[in-house]
Amino acid sequence: MKMFNISKVQKTIPWIESSSALFVLCLLFFLLFFPHDSARAESLRLEDLVQISLNRHPSLQALRSQKNAQKQRVVQAGAYANPMLQLGVMNLPEGRWKFGEDMMTARSVGIMQRVHFPGRLTLQREQAGEKLEQLLARIEELELKLTNRVEKTYFDLWYNRRALSVWSARHCNRSSSSGPGVFYL
Repeated sequence: MKMFNISKVQKTIPWIESSSALFVLCLLFFLLFFPHDSARAESLRLEDLVQISLNRHPSLQALRSQKNAQKQRVVQAGAYANPMLQLGVMNLPEGRWKFGEDMMTARSVGIMQRVHFPGRLTLQREQAGEKLEQLLARIEELELKLTNRVEKTYFDLWYNRRALSVWSARHCNRSSSSGPGVFYL
């Protein structure tokens, strides 16, 4: 059994250098040589394919999760910290847990709230908002790149399928008129 060597194909076809080009080539192969799948592919519209790629791309899903987390950070950045409750006992005699025996025993209860310098919370909220905007820009950039990649692949596939159908129409017409065993390219 002879194995298929992709390096020979890459040497003969110089445009197969990246993994995306190899993916497109494999996609074209399956769509062209398996007609039962091509009927389903014909029913898919470009908008549907773009939407599927935007919904299922793992990097885009991760960025959207980061966006949701960053939205919560914006709210948290502008809020005061939780107040702290402090309970304490001083000079309690050893071994006895009676608070009224010794006059030096002191009990204390305290509440503490950290208050920032005026304007600091506003700046922290703005900073978190800027990070959110940067994340939204990265999401938009990735969406545009994915849309561009899907559209380019879609139109490349359409062109190749159309070229193959034109070639096969010409080939079938010429080969039937020239007799058996003669093929024109």
